[in-house]
Amino acid sequence: MKFDLVISAHLAIGISSMLACGSGSSQAPLPPTPPPPVTDVYAAGFVSNGSVDVATYWKNGTPVTLGPGTLYSMFVSGDDVYVAGDGGSLGPAVYWKNGVPVTLPVGAHGAQVNSIFVSGNDVYVAGGEFTQGFLSVATYWKNGVPVLLTNGPEAALAWSIFVSGTDVYVAGNETKTVFVPPNTYTDYTVAQYWKNGTPVELTDGTAPATAFAIFVSGADVYVAGDNCHTADLLCNIATYWKNGTPTELSNLTNTLATSIVVSGSDVYVSGRQSDNIAEYWKDNVLTPLTDGTSEATANQIAVSGSDVYVAGADWNAQGTFAQYWKNGTPVRLNDGTQKASAFSIAVAVH
Repeated sequence: MKFDLVISAHLAIGISSMLACGSGSSQAPLPPTPPPPVTDVYAAGFVSNGSVDVATYWKNGTPVTLGPGTLYSMFVSGDDVYVAGDGGSLGPAVYWKNGVPVTLPVGAHGAQVNSIFVSGNDVYVAGGEFTQGFLSVATYWKNGVPVLLTNGPEAALAWSIFVSGTDVYVAGNETKTVFVPPNTYTDYTVAQYWKNGTPVELTDGTAPATAFAIFVSGADVYVAGDNCHTADLLCNIATYWKNGTPTELSNLTNTLATSIVVSGSDVYVSGRQSDNIAEYWKDNVLTPLTDGTSEATANQIAVSGSDVYVAGADWNAQGTFAQYWKNGTPVRLNDGTQKASAFSIAVAVH
């Protein structure tokens, strides 16, 4: 082994030094070998107990249950584990730090939480507050204080949040009424993101589109979601935007991109095709995770070194499984007897 050769070389040098300098010479001891890094894989979602969904996250396959509800997002910072979602009886907008719940303030009509991000001592949670008529206002909370990104009257929702330095980026969609000559008005969702509260539109509103995830690498802003060329049913095409320029990941409709990560110069995007095939793309090259014989979804992607992790679900003839795939190999997180899903994944190396 290479390590053994290094030790042998050091011993040979030490012996030759003793022969040259006399028996009084001494060789400094070799430094201890550092322990190999430990990789912890976390996933968050829910497992049904037959009557209600139970908010659950897993660390290396071991479940941690938090009570009724569903976890939609997670973030690991050092030894701290943050998860966010629907808290059941605790309220519709909750995050937990190491199992301790923090209920976010919402209006009388409720809210939806989709994403959590931690920067230093600050905790950011993104989603939307509902108003009368079931419209929603795109919102994020910083340390529990709501920041409204829209003020109506159209519906809007924040799906993902990312903090880079002092800049806060939020991806989502807002419904807008657009005039199409000569005499038509359309009312579709526009894919967009907000940087420090200022909206950046990615589509023009003439067809539906949504931005589900955002990632910032240096000066580049990446957003993943879907875009339509028409207003037909299931017209959505999996798409990501880099600094506003779209890249379509499929030539098929009824596809979508659910999350995006950049590692070095490589762009990784998770997504799904129809309701059957979970998949991801690396630099626009497709890797299917399921074969279409079951109902499956890929909800979030994470990359650690050369390993690619994708959280999702596979509901097949053997059962209904929350799971993640590591380099394409599924790792099941429940026994399959009850419905379950993993919506988020985080990998910590220490």
